[in-house]
Amino acid sequence: MPFSNLSRKRHAVLWIAFLGIAACGAEPGRARAETRTTSGDSGRVCVEKLPAFRPLEEYYGKRPRPGSQSEFRILLDDADTLSIRSGMGGVFGNLKGSALHRVRIFLDGKPREDFLFDFRERGSKRLCLYYRKTYGTWSLDPADWRRKTCPCPP
Repeated sequence: MPFSNLSRKRHAVLWIAFLGIAACGAEPGRARAETRTTSGDSGRVCVEKLPAFRPLEEYYGKRPRPGSQSEFRILLDDADTLSIRSGMGGVFGNLKGSALHRVRIFLDGKPREDFLFDFRERGSKRLCLYYRKTYGTWSLDPADWRRKTCPCPP
């Protein structure tokens, strides 16, 4: 059966994404090994405090939402781990500013999100990782954009 135009476009987008990751020097789905630094080329990711969550039975929809006792585990570059619950935040420091970093997020032990980022791409050496309660997703933005809710020391 021949490909439809839509499936051809999807196939092309996947290949472009794959080639883009390969051009950065990383394997698909894997960040570079050397992601730590002690030099001035360091960046940091601050994790904003999680909001309070309602009990699980109050949510509807297909994607599971965190409950009042849920725990997120954030894994950065398959090395550093931060486990947080409602009202908790944290910081990942001394990250190499010129490296590609991988963030993996688990909710109650189940994979939730997985993405790559680069400080140069984001335009700042201080980034804020925060949970968007309305959408049930995580976002990563420059810390200056979220000064009031995500204090990230210089």
